[in-house]
Amino acid sequence: MAARAGREREPDSVELLDVVALAYSELRKKAQALEAIETAISLCPDAALLHAHKALILARNAPNAIGFASYRRAPLARPACMRTWRNTLSLRGTVC
Repeated sequence: MAARAGREREPDSVELLDVVALAYSELRKKAQALEAIETAISLCPDAALLHAHKALILARNAPNAIGFASYRRAPLARPACMRTWRNTLSLRGTVC
C-alpha cells in the first residue's frame, strides 16, 4: 500500500492517517483502521471529520455505542461536516 510508505516518511501526517484508516476500514481491517484514526485524532482532537470517520469505521465494522459517541463529538468542531456525514448516512440507509 502506497499510504504505508507515506506513513514511514511522514508518521504524523493527519491527512495520511485518515486516508489509511478509511482504506483499512474498506478492507474490513478494523484494528488497523482504528489505530490509524485514533492516532490522527490524538494529533488533531478538534477535527470533526476525523471523529466522523471514526464513527464510520466503528459503525461499518460493528454498530455500537462507541461509534455514536464519536459521532456526537464531531459537530462540536465543524457543523458543516456533520451535514455531509448525515447525508452519507442517509444514502446508506442509516438513520441518525
